[in-house]
Amino acid sequence: MKKKLLAGLLAVSACFAISSTSFAAEVTTSTTIAPAVEASEISTQDWHQVVLEMQVGETMWVSGSNFWFLYTNGGIEVGQDGKITALYPGASTVVADLGNDYTLYYTILVK
Repeated sequence: MKKKLLAGLLAVSACFAISSTSFAAEVTTSTTIAPAVEASEISTQDWHQVVLEMQVGETMWVSGSNFWFLYTNGGIEVGQDGKITALYPGASTVVADLGNDYTLYYTILVK
């Protein structure tokens, strides 16, 4: 019994002797993470979409300012006062600023 106990103690002490450097070594890790975007560069702009259906020859006024075409087949005319006139069938997308960082996308379908 004493021989088994002595052999077990020798085995345990050998394990500690072999791996004692891993117990004594201090682990230091340094990780620096830089933000990809500064907080002041993040846009809080919000946008909304409205789908309008019009007939050829119809005119309507929409809200917003600084109107510009995102896509058009030439089927509508848009004035800077928000006046939209349907000229012929097709689809167009007009973008307008609403203020307070809101953007509105008007998708106009002319039948």
